[in-house]
Amino acid sequence: MTNTAMKNTLYSFLFLLLIAPAALAQANDWGAVESLQARTRVVIETKSGSTLKGRISSVSASSVNFERGGRAVSIDRSDVSRVYLTKRGSAWKRAFWGAAIGLGVGVALGVASEASSGDGDGLAGLAGVLYGAPAGAAIGAATTGRKRGQLIYYSQ
Repeated sequence: MTNTAMKNTLYSFLFLLLIAPAALAQANDWGAVESLQARTRVVIETKSGSTLKGRISSVSASSVNFERGGRAVSIDRSDVSRVYLTKRGSAWKRAFWGAAIGLGVGVALGVASEASSGDGDGLAGLAGVLYGAPAGAAIGAATTGRKRGQLIYYSQ
């Protein structure tokens, strides 16, 4: 590594050390949770270690109420460890990438199968396309889930 690259790495590390505490300090404000609008998606971690995902119904100074799987859930503020904003991943985007990966894997397996058997008609590669892309798209769409996003509150 060159001297300039080492300096840049060191400066970047020091910058992150200085910025990270400031970012966490801003997340220690219950007012950020109280300002959330109804139906906002959140992930709430409790002090007992459980993780709950749902949509905000209402927030007061002492509790947070949200919907989880069609049921109303209320958690006292004293039991909340962290609150994250979240969003659901795009099923279309995951299906597209799954299809692309499935297509590549299918073609590679088809070509490898064809090469090992010595049969050169090209149908094994086509079969890889026909089976790999739909299977990859289905797997990609099925694995779409909610992702933890921005930390907006944590309790010490």
